[in-house]
Amino acid sequence: MRVTGFLAALMVVRTLSVQAKKHTKLYSFEPDEALDIWNDGLPTLYTFNETHLANLGGSWWTSSFITGTEREQSLVISHILDISVCAYFRASILGINTPGYKQFLVRGSSMMHNSMRLDLQVGNNPIQSVSEDDISQMRAYSINPNFTFDLIFNATFPILPNAGAGAFIFGAGTSSEWALPRCKTEGTLTGSDGKKVTIDPDNSFTWYDRQYGTGTPPTGNWTWFEFHVPGLESKLSIWAIDNPDTNQTSRLANIHGADDNSQDLLAEFYPKDQRFGSLDISSVLADQEIVGTSALETAYEGFVAVISKIHAKHVQGYGLVAIVYGSWD
Repeated sequence: MRVTGFLAALMVVRTLSVQAKKHTKLYSFEPDEALDIWNDGLPTLYTFNETHLANLGGSWWTSSFITGTEREQSLVISHILDISVCAYFRASILGINTPGYKQFLVRGSSMMHNSMRLDLQVGNNPIQSVSEDDISQMRAYSINPNFTFDLIFNATFPILPNAGAGAFIFGAGTSSEWALPRCKTEGTLTGSDGKKVTIDPDNSFTWYDRQYGTGTPPTGNWTWFEFHVPGLESKLSIWAIDNPDTNQTSRLANIHGADDNSQDLLAEFYPKDQRFGSLDISSVLADQEIVGTSALETAYEGFVAVISKIHAKHVQGYGLVAIVYGSWD
């Protein structure tokens, strides 16, 4: 069952101090095994696979939570942005239980190799579909002196449309955005320590995110949280968007639970009584910033540990926080 619409409920998000220590425990990075990624009986604003087409522009983004066959765990980010003022590919790799971090950014025009399905590339860094339906199986890979990866991920989790309908105000316009939160992933990568890693597909997944629209990047704070709470089988997509040019402040949270149960909540980012729950967040490493030459290119995209109290139950999870201070300069 899927529940949509903003509810009269609040979530609290509190950011704790940064940690920088070796983590010996393994996180649960098991992928989902859903056969259907969308209920065709539900109304949609757009056809999901058709939004991949490059002429819509926007963002194609992945965060891959990887366990290697020797139990090493990593977070790999890959991202193509193609908007009117710039196009780039940026990526990072974080060693979680073997600490280390590498990142890079490549600027240039995005190249579309196939007008019928997702097949984009900036430099030697493509994100592409490898299935005829443009969504069942995708690939992100990079050949770079800093590090390499070759990830194939399958659509094995129901689609999560942000803000319930998959559209919300972003900057001075409307943004359409949807995600596949827990896609089964296989492939190889060169770890943050330079060692080649073979991915264990039974303990690795990718969050794939597609965003496009008429909205421009906000000129103020633009923060997004991706959380996974294994104890409750919950996946959360939480936004905080501030745009001083238009005097808009948005706070929204999407919670996808077990049995395809989904909620859209208002979110608060300071201590307050709440009906849903609270999340205490700490980064595992201070330096997880992908650095460009402008604010729009630069982002903190870091792995975080989460201690949460949801529906009066104390559970632990993990995820990612992405922080950008938007600017056209």
